[in-house]
Amino acid sequence: SAAAVDDARRRLGARATIERRDARELAELGETFELVMMLEVLEHIPEPARMLPVLERLAARHLLLSVPWEPFFRGLNLLRGKHVRALGNDPEHINHWGRRGFLDFVGARFRVLEAPCVFPWVMVLCERTG
Repeated sequence: SAAAVDDARRRLGARATIERRDARELAELGETFELVMMLEVLEHIPEPARMLPVLERLAARHLLLSVPWEPFFRGLNLLRGKHVRALGNDPEHINHWGRRGFLDFVGARFRVLEAPCVFPWVMVLCERTG
């Protein structure tokens, strides 16, 4: 969101360039970045496997990816009374991963370096293999 970008810019200042852009457009322009972060996005897009080659083109080396850790994320939604009729499932989430499933999904294309426990999300730091 624009607010998150503004907050990151305020916190990091000149130490980092923070951008919010369409990954597909950047890849077509031939842009590359030392670190590509796609946080809380893959659960929203149809055919997320089609995004992996785009991320591979964008990343000069590293990627940081995260998705909600299911079924825990839904359970926490239920506990706070969110999306009760859908059993805690956010209607915008069309893809659902457990920890192992997401690591396998990412590991099929990238080398997983770290997967810290950041409950209730699955977060993966990985790098290009080629």
